[in-house]
Amino acid sequence: MATLSEEDLRYIVQASQHDDMQAFELLVQVYEKKTYAMARSLVGSDSDAADVTQDIFVKLYLNIKSFNWESTFNTWFYRLVRNTAIDFLRRRSRRETVSLDAPSSHDENELYYDPPDPTLPTEEQAEKKELSELVARSIKSLPEEQRWILVMRDMMDASYEEIAAKLECPLGTVKSRLSRARSALKERIIAEREQYDGYLRLNE
Repeated sequence: MATLSEEDLRYIVQASQHDDMQAFELLVQVYEKKTYAMARSLVGSDSDAADVTQDIFVKLYLNIKSFNWESTFNTWFYRLVRNTAIDFLRRRSRRETVSLDAPSSHDENELYYDPPDPTLPTEEQAEKKELSELVARSIKSLPEEQRWILVMRDMMDASYEEIAAKLECPLGTVKSRLSRARSALKERIIAEREQYDGYLRLNE
């Protein structure tokens, strides 16, 4: 669905605050894809991301009347997404006892959900999956602050102003932090790739 204008978004949010279910369903449609992608990047599992996404929209329904327009709706909603994901991770860490010999139930290498393209040959699918996993591992290795700013800007399409409001810092700081995050990501991807290619050469 196309991105809403600020005026249309305000109308839909206000209608949702007055119990207009059609407006709320439209709001869910607008945000569900980006919400899932962001949840996936934070919790590291398709099934967990689906659960978190469901929790997010339940919380949105229960709390949307408390949104008072002191910030933009996007800033408020991103905070809801992040807090819900963090709460989920805390609950998961408390209930899980991981055996060193048992396979992990969460694929931490797959940061983004990237389904295979059936139109691509099998070899190209494998290469695409390998690249996706390499990028995912590299992002996963970044400090939380850098990982979060990349998710907001490059996955959620948040504006610099929205990120600045969320991080409570000037626009210039946001841009410099994002630049450093992207540089760090590039360095990690290159290092990962060189390590992988070196492993292949050793085992040829």
